[in-house]
Amino acid sequence: MDLGNRIITIPVPFSKNKEVRYVPINDRVMEILQRLPSRMKSDWVFPSATNITPLHGGMWAAKFFNPAVKEAKIAPLHWHCLRHTFASRLVMRGNDLRTVQELLGHRKIEMTLRYSHLSPAHKMTAVQTLVEEKIEGQIDPATDTERKKATKGNE
Repeated sequence: MDLGNRIITIPVPFSKNKEVRYVPINDRVMEILQRLPSRMKSDWVFPSATNITPLHGGMWAAKFFNPAVKEAKIAPLHWHCLRHTFASRLVMRGNDLRTVQELLGHRKIEMTLRYSHLSPAHKMTAVQTLVEEKIEGQIDPATDTERKKATKGNE
């Protein structure tokens, strides 16, 4: 973890692609990381008891994630759902799929497409963008009487 450059390093043993990955940290994550007591003792966000190695994933889930999910009353939720949420929120906020692909560490864009889900509200907002005020001189096919008359004989 490099807070000075706002980067979290995902080392090879923890990366699905078996490559070191670097993930930028946004303002909110920085605020949270700066409040963690472990920040001053270790390079790991969640260090083991020795502060030399990271906390094992199963222990992290048992100690931090599962209690947080229970307290928030959002069960059932698995930690991997957070990757889907991350991808979906990035896409729904207008980030391009290539950027999301890199942030998730996917080799293929198809995997990123499987991770990024659009909410019903987002899709509704998208179709609502088609409802615009009529621009002067623009023909509205739904109300254009001349078009309706002209096509009536062709039906």
